[in-house]
Amino acid sequence: MATSYFPSEEWAFLRTILDLPEDRHTLWIYADWLEERADGRAEFVRLLAERLEYSADDPARADLDARIDKLRANLDPNWLMIFDPAPVAGCVPSLGAATSFCGTQWPDLAPTDMPDIRICHRCRNAVVYCASLEEARQFAACGQRIALSTRIPSADLAREPAFQPPPPAWNAEEVIEFDIQEFLDAEPPAGPAHPPPPAPRRWWQFWA
Repeated sequence: MATSYFPSEEWAFLRTILDLPEDRHTLWIYADWLEERADGRAEFVRLLAERLEYSADDPARADLDARIDKLRANLDPNWLMIFDPAPVAGCVPSLGAATSFCGTQWPDLAPTDMPDIRICHRCRNAVVYCASLEEARQFAACGQRIALSTRIPSADLAREPAFQPPPPAWNAEEVIEFDIQEFLDAEPPAGPAHPPPPAPRRWWQFWA
């Protein structure tokens, strides 16, 4: 259960944050709660709350992101997964087989009572948060959908074929439709010129 990861009092804060990620008031209260206990995570949570007050194109938000990224490197990964914008790998819509990526992130998934497991809204599958590349390999080898921690260097992921998005889906109907339309619009091929009709024969040539 969740209490095996966090104390019950703290999990109450975290569960509210998971259910209402845009509610900065809960983040402020949680930051104060951590600060009262001299917990160094308070600054990180306070910056997350402050970040919600700026638009995506505000320069101040970019400065906050830089500070948040710097603090993230020293935080407990088991706690950080609550807030990590980790990309999801191996997640495909169930009706589309393995033809397209969900293309979502960890915060976009539906939370469960297990902090490291969430549910994808599109494919309805469970997604496991992986804090290391070794852990990610183990789950991926079993066909499990996974979220890759942002702490995993992108250069390392680039060398892992299993975590690359699949190629675009091939739609036979679109290809056929395109070919037919192309055929209808095409100019008819130029055939060989018809030979001129033979010259009429003179009357005496009929007895030749």
